[in-house]
Formats: sequence, structure tokens, C-alpha cells
Amino acid sequence: MNTIARECLYRRALGRLLDEMNLEHSEHGLWVSDQYFIPIFIFPDDSAYALYNDIRTRIIRSPALVFCPEHMIPFLQDIYFKERLYFISLNTDCVTVKREIRAMVRRYPKFKPSSALTVSPYLRLSEKEADVVKYLVQGYKQSTISLINNMPVRHISLYKQSAMRKLKVNNFPELYFKVRLLDRSL
Repeated sequence: MNTIARECLYRRALGRLLDEMNLEHSEHGLWVSDQYFIPIFIFPDDSAYALYNDIRTRIIRSPALVFCPEHMIPFLQDIYFKERLYFISLNTDCVTVKREIRAMVRRYPKFKPSSALTVSPYLRLSEKEADVVKYLVQGYKQSTISLINNMPVRHISLYKQSAMRKLKVNNFPELYFKVRLLDRSL
């Protein structure tokens, strides 16, 4: 049975893993060279609410190494679409974690600031989807939103579902927290 990342990532174990790899590190990250430090963030919670609270208390800048549950990676990639973050799932085995860290360390000095435009996740939404999401996050009921926008409640529901699909969220709490975090990061 393989040891998974979730078991080898809590501070002391992660330190041992980095020692095995002969990487210089501290409690908060690893040194790629004398000049470059890559912070490490661990998000062990599966719930959107816990993740939201955890992210609010931290300032994440690129590059950084982020460990989180597999299904949270798209959620975090959308929130930090402007940053260069390396994501490793907590459900991968430690051999894969080592391989990913080595690959990241090898690539790091070659990275240059990207000249490509970063696309906000909001640009995926149509104007009506964005309006519906805005009102939902503010606490309006679907019936109230239908009166404000002069459209059937069924359309509001369809716009909500479409927006959730485009923003890659599964339920309303995730939608709420993602929109709040996106608003904060833009």
C-alpha cells in the first residue's frame, strides 16, 4: 500500500520528505537557490467554507506550492488565475509528490513573467448569468431576482446552473465563497 500525500504532509513529515530530497527548507517553504524561496501551503479541508476561511487568512503569491484535495484544485486555480501556483493533490502517493517537487524546482529558474493575458473566470459568464450570480450572492431569492430582471423564475434557475457549471462549482456555498474570493482577488 502506498503512502499518500495526506499522510506525509504534516509539517514534520514534510520536513523529512524534503530532507530525503536534499532540499534546503524551512517550516514555511523551500529554497530553490540562495535567492529564491517558494512558500508551501497546505489546505487539508474538503469543505468550501473551511477553504474560504483558510484562504482569507493567508496571502498567496506566485510562485508557491499548494497541497489540497483533488476536487479543490480547479476551485483554487480559478481564484488564483493570475498567479503561478503548483498544485499537488493530497491523494497522490509520496513518490509522485517527490517527482512533482523535483520537476517544479527544475522549472523554477526558467520561469519568466508571463506576457500572456490572464482571463478572469467572470469573463466566462454571460451578462445575465453574472447578474443572477451577483444577486444570489447578495442574498436575494430567485423569485425576487425574477421580478427585478423581469424574467421567469425558471430562467433564473437555468442561469444559476449555467454559471455554476462555468465557474466549476458544485453547490451554492462553493459558488458564494468562490465569488467572494474572486471579488477580493480582482
